[in-house]
Amino acid sequence: MDKNFGKFEGMVLEKLVNIERQLTKKVDRQEFLPVKSIAYGMVGLILTCVIAAVLSGVVKALIF
Repeated sequence: MDKNFGKFEGMVLEKLVNIERQLTKKVDRQEFLPVKSIAYGMVGLILTCVIAAVLSGVVKALIF
């Protein structure tokens, strides 16, 4: 039983080290802010263009 406990402890430590490695690769909020702003800006521009195109089609249909 003592032998299995040591093996389990080693597995837990290995997983903790793996989690720590993954956390160091994560991007913090400050670094992500410019990317978020650019992405939201592009999505907003695309949605504005789509709405303008739909409204333009409706207006043209009403005129003719």
